[in-house]
Amino acid sequence: MSADVTNNGGASSNPASVAQRNRSTQRKWRYSGFLVMLSIAVLMLSIVGAAFILQQSKDSPTPNPNPVKPSGATGTRDRAGSATSASVAKIELEMQRSRFAIELVYASRADRQLQSVKTDLSKLLDSTLHDSVGKRIAGNEQLLLRFRALEQSAQTGKPKPIEDDSSLERDVRNVNAETLQELRASLKTKRNTIDEALEFYWQRLSYLHNLRESAASLPPSEYDLQTAISLYKAELTRHADKVSSEAARKLKVSLDGERSHAIGELKQSDELVKSLDSHLKDVTSGKPLTSQTVNPRTPPLASRDDYNRELEEIRANLIAFTTPGYVQPKSADTLVYHKKKAPYSYSALQRVGALDDTPVGRAILLRIGGSKSATQQNDRPLGNFPRMNSIEQLKLDKNVNARVTEAQRLLRQYGPLMVEDGLLSP
Repeated sequence: MSADVTNNGGASSNPASVAQRNRSTQRKWRYSGFLVMLSIAVLMLSIVGAAFILQQSKDSPTPNPNPVKPSGATGTRDRAGSATSASVAKIELEMQRSRFAIELVYASRADRQLQSVKTDLSKLLDSTLHDSVGKRIAGNEQLLLRFRALEQSAQTGKPKPIEDDSSLERDVRNVNAETLQELRASLKTKRNTIDEALEFYWQRLSYLHNLRESAASLPPSEYDLQTAISLYKAELTRHADKVSSEAARKLKVSLDGERSHAIGELKQSDELVKSLDSHLKDVTSGKPLTSQTVNPRTPPLASRDDYNRELEEIRANLIAFTTPGYVQPKSADTLVYHKKKAPYSYSALQRVGALDDTPVGRAILLRIGGSKSATQQNDRPLGNFPRMNSIEQLKLDKNVNARVTEAQRLLRQYGPLMVEDGLLSP
């Protein structure tokens, strides 16, 4: 695999030298592989030869020329059988040692490869942070993020550590068969761990080479990669602080809105108490009560005929409420954004007090229908309904007060029928 390799000064090396180093590395690995295969072949030949000699000794017993067995022949045969069993056990032990030696060759080679790849990755990462290729990566945000991900992966996603034992160095010439089997099993487990670690670091080294090749034709940044990463981290910190400040600001606005809503509710309660006191005096003096004078929250009843007669006025004066939009009232001074467009909700207008036949109710209705600030995000057209600049408009501008009062009357009187016809949401 080819890649840009640079010196400490940041200049790119000659491509010929890179190719030479690659060929040299390949020759070393081929030579190492040849020695491994040669060692395995010698061990296998030794095992096969020992097994062949053993088989010959079993299949070709020494003939006895005397059919009559002399005394003492049985003892000789027993000693010969014992010697044969000892030879078999010795050969089996040697075969186990040979298997262990083969496993040791593979494990040693994998361990050397692992150390080499880890060193190459560490050097290339450090070099990229300061060389000219790193400057080209720093000038491209996508490559910069990919390098940061690779760097963090190499640091935080390391494979499990290899156990520190002496399996690769232990002399097994004087151990018994049972201990040899245990050592071989331990060595095999360790080799699997080495192979996993080798794959981990090799993938990241290959990824880094490809990343450097991708940046070879890009214009360089004025900063080296290490400086660019530091600046990027500082920018992320500033962005996080900005987001945190904005969230705190929105929370304050929301809390202030809830406080204003609570104050509005308290004022409405005070006005209701005053209204009830006034009605009580009227009752005491003998005046009759009407549905509108008893409770400002209770809208008057309307017939379908009355509704049809004023339908044109409804369509003209309530465009700010009947046009589908994304926001709906959450409180007396807060609109919430919804994913689906819909006309204003009649029940929500009632709930937040916008339909109360009081000065506070008309102020809430003006805020909900006429607010066009960026925070409210009200996307509905106003039509004949006035735009809200301040609540004081209701006191200072008779025209604004009249239009808001008329809109509230239509909503209070015909709201249920408008919901039936789809002009308002439920």
